[in-house]
Amino acid sequence: MMLRGIVTTIVLTAALLPAASAPATAATKPPPPKVGACYSYTFAQADAASSPTRPVSCAGRHTAVTYFVGTVTGTPARSKSPTAAAVVAQEARACQLRWVSLMGAKVIMTRASVSFFTPTPAQWKAGARWFRCDGVLRTASTYVSIPKNFLAFGRTTAGVTAYLRCVNAAQVIVACSARHTLKVKTYVVLGSATARYPGTTATLNRALTLCTKALPTLTVEFVNYPLADNWAAGGRTAPCYVAG
Repeated sequence: MMLRGIVTTIVLTAALLPAASAPATAATKPPPPKVGACYSYTFAQADAASSPTRPVSCAGRHTAVTYFVGTVTGTPARSKSPTAAAVVAQEARACQLRWVSLMGAKVIMTRASVSFFTPTPAQWKAGARWFRCDGVLRTASTYVSIPKNFLAFGRTTAGVTAYLRCVNAAQVIVACSARHTLKVKTYVVLGSATARYPGTTATLNRALTLCTKALPTLTVEFVNYPLADNWAAGGRTAPCYVAG
């Protein structure tokens, strides 16, 4: 599942309807994934609820690295399906908050993003309640190969510059080394962690206003802003785009 977006925000696109229950099995409770494990999967495969591939060597080509493994708790943990809406919402929020805590708020300015996965229905039935949060790097509708030090490098000033997000004429996220029309110049904070979502129009207008104030000598051409799902997952920032 993905926390992703192209022209509006990082948007939850995972299927929120419960999946069909798997047949009863004699499987024992499987162990959780490991933080630091690497994987190789595509942008399209990341739409899957459970991991589409097995771990690979971090020394070889890979497109994702696990930065956090959490546990579903409370009422969502009693859901019959690992893709129940309450389960996905809890996972999305935890992955988002951990991502920003690890990478820093400037990660919103980059092409670095998040994918997250739940146990399979059979594993859930056997008692697994873990979820896995992966860091990925996207260009258009592709996850590109990442270096072994992706997480450490990505939170440095050099990493933010290297992974800076640009947008082409078709409003597709691209590397700034590719042909593009807009680039992220800065970001703004739209509200506190406890603030209620003010609605789409109000959020857009606030983002435009704050971006304009943050860049008084430049013309703000475009903003990304959180929609309701992303706000619920902890998203409170908006990147500001200028021509260049």
